[in-house]
Amino acid sequence: MAHDLPPIALYRRIAVGLLVSVGVVFLSILYIAMVRATISITLKKQSFPLNQSFAVSSRVPAPTASSTTIPGQVTVVERSATREVAATSLTLQEGKAEGVVTITNRTTRAQPLVPTTRLLSPQGVLFRTTEFVTVPGGGAVDVHVVADQPGSAGDIGPTTFILPGLWKGAQEQITGANAKPMSGGKKTATSLSAESQKDVEEQESAAIKEAVLNEYRSKLANASDVVIAAVSRKSSTIEPATPATVRVVVKTSIVVAQFNPQPLEEPLKASLSQAIPSPYVFGGLDQSKAFEYTLKQFDAKSKTAQFVIHAFAWAAVSGDALPISKDQFLGMRVSDVSAFAANIKDIESIHVQTSPFWLRTIPKRADRVTLDVVSPTE
Repeated sequence: MAHDLPPIALYRRIAVGLLVSVGVVFLSILYIAMVRATISITLKKQSFPLNQSFAVSSRVPAPTASSTTIPGQVTVVERSATREVAATSLTLQEGKAEGVVTITNRTTRAQPLVPTTRLLSPQGVLFRTTEFVTVPGGGAVDVHVVADQPGSAGDIGPTTFILPGLWKGAQEQITGANAKPMSGGKKTATSLSAESQKDVEEQESAAIKEAVLNEYRSKLANASDVVIAAVSRKSSTIEPATPATVRVVVKTSIVVAQFNPQPLEEPLKASLSQAIPSPYVFGGLDQSKAFEYTLKQFDAKSKTAQFVIHAFAWAAVSGDALPISKDQFLGMRVSDVSAFAANIKDIESIHVQTSPFWLRTIPKRADRVTLDVVSPTE
């Protein structure tokens, strides 16, 4: 008995099913082979301060590789400034009133008057001359006088005076008169507190230093040179100005050094490299922060100035010391990676790239994940 063969359509369906199964397996293998994730971590620059001593000397012909004394021009500039400021205290003081009296001689003979000659006002206030004068006959002279006793009684207005030391008849012919009031018997003394004086001294010295610095910078012939200025000495005195103000006179000595800083670069980098604490790795000088200079010592005879340069270096943590491993990211959602690293101070940024691009989860197999640590650059 003959058997009927299966229809061709059946074989076709079986073949198509096998091809689909093989395709699915192939695509699955291809997908698994393509699944990748690269995690890129950029390290953050950390700033570290350094104080390095160096000297500038007019007598050093040329720098050496390890020397921190470099050639340059060192000069000293003396400047002063005056500022009038409000007094911090006012006090009343007694003094001896003084002024000018015109002595008139109505006789025909000259009358000499020695210093301390007495002049008596109608109020009974006694003044004395301070200089020798001769009053010509029929003439007059001005003479400076001072009250015999301190106090406000001597602050009298314009009046007339007799000279009690002359004989009676001469007292009527030789008299004195002041056109302007006497003053100084009771006067206001102004003063400035030590703290306020020091503030003015500091401010004026800083302004003088800045002015000198700008003056020397404007005259630079070599563009690679720098000029630094430092206050080596400052002092101030107080003078009365008005009844409510005082005049502060500030005198300042400025040490000015002009030099080429290039020879300092290598010694400075060497010192910075040694000053960076573990586990950080020295990267370079931090150019975002200006160098500052402090005068340490100055020798006028040798024209040598010792300074301390306040510089900053940048460094990044060693990748081996970073508290992150690849295993911590396996199976993590891509959106959670940045939050995971946000509290780690040594990380500037973190970026995840997946393949295929639509993946939203990092693979769970370590061999499918690459962790790159990128150091910052200048």
